[in-house]
Amino acid sequence: MMTHRSRHISFGWEGQYKRVKRWYDRVMKIRSRVTSNPPQQEQDEKDHDDIYAFFQNCYHLRDWLRRTNTVSHTELEKFFSKHVELGICRDICNGTKHFQISKPSVDAFFSIGRQFLLRNPDRNDGIGDTTWFIKAGDSTYDIFELASKCMKLWESFLASFVFNKTNPRSSMNRVVLLLLCLLSPVLSYAEEKLEPTPEQKELATMVGIILPGMSKEEVRQTFGLLTPFEGFTVERQEAWRYDSPEKQIIFFDSQGRVERVKLLKKDQPDSQREEII
Repeated sequence: MMTHRSRHISFGWEGQYKRVKRWYDRVMKIRSRVTSNPPQQEQDEKDHDDIYAFFQNCYHLRDWLRRTNTVSHTELEKFFSKHVELGICRDICNGTKHFQISKPSVDAFFSIGRQFLLRNPDRNDGIGDTTWFIKAGDSTYDIFELASKCMKLWESFLASFVFNKTNPRSSMNRVVLLLLCLLSPVLSYAEEKLEPTPEQKELATMVGIILPGMSKEEVRQTFGLLTPFEGFTVERQEAWRYDSPEKQIIFFDSQGRVERVKLLKKDQPDSQREEII
């Protein structure tokens, strides 16, 4: 019997990360349209649903990273223990799913609410600013600022630990893939000009290896948040230079596919490097 991989896990932890960002965008849209007048009850409940969904997906990104063996349990524990905002995120996630929390990170009895301020308290002429808050422990947080803080913490963590291919876990994966490339004749792209299979591209993207034949979009996905210097060689061949985690130049053919990759030594003077203009 043929089995198919479910779409919801097809993109791994990266798919969950993008899902978190989509929920975050919804939360920011709520923030941008909050007006001085209270919304209708139906819209108010939908807004809370979106906010709860963001914190649930935000916390569960941790599980996706662990289950895909991208980040160890120890590293994730260390990361969460440093930031109270992520602890509150966990409590919101569990509290909005299970009603009661038996082992809270910050406060099992956190409170989410809204505060309406009068435009002119002396004249009582209507509601002015509206704030959405969460009270956890002895502190009160703006719910939108809390969401932004959690998002920024994840972005920083992923940029420094996951997308940085120098961490030991990814380095080991890179060695394994390189050995596979050397041992498998179907990966002899330089000699046979073979197009990488989708499975090979997926594995290469996961561990940070650029294969000949990859598209520009696949190269961007491999490097994650890192941005290249884009230009052309003196021969007018399009090329991108990445200075992290390894200094390298990626050359593209006329169809926008990777033709070859040149690694640069870290101590190599700029005058001896291949110029990109």
